[in-house]
Amino acid sequence: MAVLPPIVCDTGSSMIKCGFYSSETPEVQFPAAVARRTLGIDGLFFDTEDSDDDEVENVFGEQNRRHSRKRQLNQSPASSAVSNGIRGSSSSILVGHDALATADQSGINANYPLVNGVVTDWDDMLLVWDEAFLQLLKGGRHGSKRMKLAGGGMAERGTIWESDGSDEWLDELKGGKILQTEAACNPTKNRERILTEMFERYGFGSVNVSVQAVLSLLATGQRIGMVVDSGDGVTHVVPIYEGFVLQPCVKRMAIAGRTITRQLAYLVTHTSGNRVKGLKHLNTINRFARLPDGTEVPIGAERYLAPEILFTPAYAVDEVFKDQPGIQGTLTEAIDSSPLDIRESLQNSVLLSGGNTLLDGFGRRLNAELGRAYGGRARVVERDDRMRPPLPSTAIKVPRVDAWLLVQYGILGFVALAPWNFVLTAVAFLDSKFHHNFASSVPIIYSASVNIAQLIMVWVGNKFTFAPRFDLGCVMLSIAITLLAVVAIIFGDGDLVPNAGLGFGLALICVFFLGFGHSIMESSAFGLAALCPKICMVATMVGEGVGGLAPWPCQLLIEVIFSAVPNSQGWQTLIFFVIPAAVSLLIIPMFRLWTAKHPYMVEVLRIEEKRKHDALATRQTRRPVHRIIREVLPMALCAWGGLAVLFVVFPAQVVLWTSSNPNNNGFVPQIIYTFQVLDTVGRFAPSVGLSLSERMLMLFITLRVLFIPLFICTTLYQSTAPFSFDWFKHIEMALMAVTNGFGVTLAMAYGPQRVSKDKAEQEVAGYTMGFALINGIFVGSLFGLLANVCLGQT
Repeated sequence: MAVLPPIVCDTGSSMIKCGFYSSETPEVQFPAAVARRTLGIDGLFFDTEDSDDDEVENVFGEQNRRHSRKRQLNQSPASSAVSNGIRGSSSSILVGHDALATADQSGINANYPLVNGVVTDWDDMLLVWDEAFLQLLKGGRHGSKRMKLAGGGMAERGTIWESDGSDEWLDELKGGKILQTEAACNPTKNRERILTEMFERYGFGSVNVSVQAVLSLLATGQRIGMVVDSGDGVTHVVPIYEGFVLQPCVKRMAIAGRTITRQLAYLVTHTSGNRVKGLKHLNTINRFARLPDGTEVPIGAERYLAPEILFTPAYAVDEVFKDQPGIQGTLTEAIDSSPLDIRESLQNSVLLSGGNTLLDGFGRRLNAELGRAYGGRARVVERDDRMRPPLPSTAIKVPRVDAWLLVQYGILGFVALAPWNFVLTAVAFLDSKFHHNFASSVPIIYSASVNIAQLIMVWVGNKFTFAPRFDLGCVMLSIAITLLAVVAIIFGDGDLVPNAGLGFGLALICVFFLGFGHSIMESSAFGLAALCPKICMVATMVGEGVGGLAPWPCQLLIEVIFSAVPNSQGWQTLIFFVIPAAVSLLIIPMFRLWTAKHPYMVEVLRIEEKRKHDALATRQTRRPVHRIIREVLPMALCAWGGLAVLFVVFPAQVVLWTSSNPNNNGFVPQIIYTFQVLDTVGRFAPSVGLSLSERMLMLFITLRVLFIPLFICTTLYQSTAPFSFDWFKHIEMALMAVTNGFGVTLAMAYGPQRVSKDKAEQEVAGYTMGFALINGIFVGSLFGLLANVCLGQT
């Protein structure tokens, strides 16, 4: 009798794969599950659905007769326990796909004999191996005899078949060779039992038991590396050196595919785990998915909230997992516990293995986490030839960021900055009413207020949802700017109460609350944009740029309308300030009626709401806030530096420029409008594909420091060429504006991407970037004032 070619059998907690060594894919693959229907002493079957008894009994009876025949041959003491009735009853047995299908239909529990990589039920484990070897042999490859169907013909996978009574299938295994796989932390007794069954029960002549992680690494042609093996039952992180497992350094995590399935079942209306298992591998955000029984359930944020417990165990429904470090922490622990001289080699060769690592984006996420832990000195390897599970064909329309959503983000940015720009446009009139260097005091009070509010938002802002934050910010902006106009009408020179000092104090209070409202609006807009693709952050920045373009045309229009009305400047200012006040109030219904109900934002806000409910009372992020800020710091410094350089010279130096044409009295407003237009162009540039790497962006921002001496020289030497030319001043301002808008927008987009995909962390990153912006304005304004004083400029 010809000896079979060597057999490879990969036994996992969820699936068993079996085939001949020369095959590219396993011939046999099915769930490693066993289901039983028990006939009790009273002669009744224990079942939850009596209507299916006949059909289920027929299926169970066929496989039960088959397994009863197999157990009569070469049985070990453990394997005979079932047939001898030690369990106290007569059993009907199903294995594999039929076991899971019947378990779902009839409420019978399906047992997985391999739990967390360790065999816990040897009776059922032997049944699974029996089924695998029988299906492999009945395929008829390499000369083995095919088993005949009861009605004639050859057996196909998944059919119910009957033997002709011979036991030749078992004889064909005798003397053969087999490679069995095991988990990295498989106990010695388990390994000995595997060898015993392979030799004594099945009669193999040669047996090799190898760790799955080692085989995965050797398959890539490497002998040194770190294997992340995350399957259905357990996740192992295995350091391997020259083909040998560094056993003391192996780390084990109980969170694996089965845990994710339970998490997904809990999130999707507490549905049975077997029914939702396939939905884990959807690579899109779907509105609904259809379960095997025809039920449609929402499957949006749950699709990535469920596997998130691999990285953030605190989100797990099971309390036992909440204190675990996550897969990235487990990996760093394994690397750091390895010998020092091979750690760098392990960092540069992290291989992914197991079904969970096939989840969309898993490799990129783990690579980013390792890059932060080791300063970019790590590399995750994903093999392209790995088998991926079939995806459900029930995907519905995928919500995406569309043009209407980007317009809404632009409006949020516009409202965040427009009131301040309207105040700056009217600051000359306000200064004439209140005196006391009001124009110089406004930027300092405003930026100080914004800094205070930003600090509060960074540390406690993510305790609250976005809707109340937008409500508060819009109301404060609207009330503050309206009251500022009312104060200008009532108090000051020529008003009902000619007390400029009192008007000065009341106006600064209004400016303080205006800055506070601006901070809440801007940080909330950036925090929300940080949860979305980079284009949303760009749209918000463009909206802020447009907010700088609107005041001047509005002011000109109002002046034209009231040109025939004497002494109407106070009322003109009131109408002028009512425009941003009204637009700010319109944000409240816009966010609730459109933004929050946009299909894409529904998923984003659902995550934010889930984070809010699951967060600890004293800490909303899985890491300390200072660590998140440290990761964002390089891009925050870029944003800070961009605006600090700008406000050192603008408007402190620009307002001192004069035109070469003595009759051009509006030269400074023209220069300012040049800035506002081209700053908006710069903010828009990243949305059309213009970009820089982070390193180049830091160099780009640093080089902008050269604008400071250039602008000061333009102020001091206005009679010297080329500083005397109007066109040269416009070019200076144009370059300053474009580089400012472009550089700061890129920094704001890159900042949230430096932290993990945890939404709470990205939200804190958004607040941090907003704080950097405002702090840059504050520091730049102080240095601008200092430069004026030191240079004797008035």
